[in-house]
Amino acid sequence: MVAASFVAQSAHAIHDESGETIHISFMENFPKQIQNPDGSYSGFMAEFYEYIAAKMGYKLDLVERSAFRAFRDFQTGDSAYIISTSSIANLDEGVLKSDEVMCISYSFLTKKGNEIKSIEDLSGVRVGYGVAGAYITKYAEQLGDGVEPIITIKTLSATEAIRMLAYGRVDAVFFPTLFYQPILDADEDTTGIPQELKDSFADPYVTEQVNLRFFVHPNSSIYSRGEEFISVVNEAAKDGVFWDILSRSENDKVAFCDMSLK
Repeated sequence: MVAASFVAQSAHAIHDESGETIHISFMENFPKQIQNPDGSYSGFMAEFYEYIAAKMGYKLDLVERSAFRAFRDFQTGDSAYIISTSSIANLDEGVLKSDEVMCISYSFLTKKGNEIKSIEDLSGVRVGYGVAGAYITKYAEQLGDGVEPIITIKTLSATEAIRMLAYGRVDAVFFPTLFYQPILDADEDTTGIPQELKDSFADPYVTEQVNLRFFVHPNSSIYSRGEEFISVVNEAAKDGVFWDILSRSENDKVAFCDMSLK
């Protein structure tokens, strides 16, 4: 079991027939979310929540949230659902949790010629990180005594970390693999990273695979339907719905690991 939280950066909102709005929090750009000209969103999580909403008789609307705000909303009940590693369910009594239904990879992004291919290669490396801080600490301990330590630099976002890598302020970036491609696909006006610098990046080096769950907090206004939501999520995983959706986006699928093979 992975002992680390996997917090959200964006949120869906569901409107039922009574007009009630329910927020659903999920990881920053998790995986690749695309805003359409009409303001709606498409991408893996958007399509998956549409599937869940249809099963439960809801309509869906996307609402942007910061990581801090999304996590706070989840605890206060303003956010109904969150996708995370299992340890987050221990934060409050009564949190409903699904089975481990998804698996994502964490990896290092570096520049060509400066690739990280083993934990030993992290000695003396300046690593920008955000949601993966617990793993950085673990790797530092694995290096042992008498080895130059990892230099960790906490960042506000994956985009900021990758910008720092592009301009040489860090030697590597460590985030969920699914964070990288949307940033590398975005234009310079969005990221502040010229294409020639993006072209200097090497392929990510995967080091971790993390199992994920969905949660419903007891403070949620639709907690009474929480068991139903969890059941729908579990059945969707068993029926292969996650992989059916991922199969339509190769960039997203690369960042996920098939739990049936673990």
